[in-house]
Amino acid sequence: MVDNISLNYDNDDTIDPYCMGCNRLIEEGNVVAFGEGIWHVQCFLCAKCHNLVEHDSNLLLLSDGNPICENCSYNCHVCKKPILNEAIMTGDESFHVDCFRCRQCHKQIEDLIFAKTNQGIYCMSCHNERINKTKKAKEREISNPPSVLEKSLPSLPIEAESEVFNSLKTTCNHIKTYCNSHLFN
Repeated sequence: MVDNISLNYDNDDTIDPYCMGCNRLIEEGNVVAFGEGIWHVQCFLCAKCHNLVEHDSNLLLLSDGNPICENCSYNCHVCKKPILNEAIMTGDESFHVDCFRCRQCHKQIEDLIFAKTNQGIYCMSCHNERINKTKKAKEREISNPPSVLEKSLPSLPIEAESEVFNSLKTTCNHIKTYCNSHLFN
């Protein structure tokens, strides 16, 4: 894993190697080759604890190419088992490559193109489908607002209506009699 390199700048077709840790040009000296990247030995740090990683220890390769030391192993968010090979990280959650699947269609998510929502991880096809369903539902709601129902008080049964009417009629007659005898005398 540790290689001694000497770069030859006579060939214009070569791409200058850059350290994945510090992003500076690697001009000469010892480097660590890990996954598809190379690092200055002093830049080969654990992506989790940021301690110098021994190049001959058991390492975990994150999907972005960075190493995780054996002291900082992750457990898969889906199956809860330790991740001993390549991991996919989404914020604080880590996944085995095989466990990184769409919540809706359960297909493995390729090329790390996905949508992370409160409900979970979705492939872009399922995510776009969910977005379109939500848009259509809102459009239907706007174009067809719920109708307002008129509410009326329940009607009284006929017997009760006549009883109430007779009671009111009697009360009015009493008031009329009272008014006539006291006010107009």
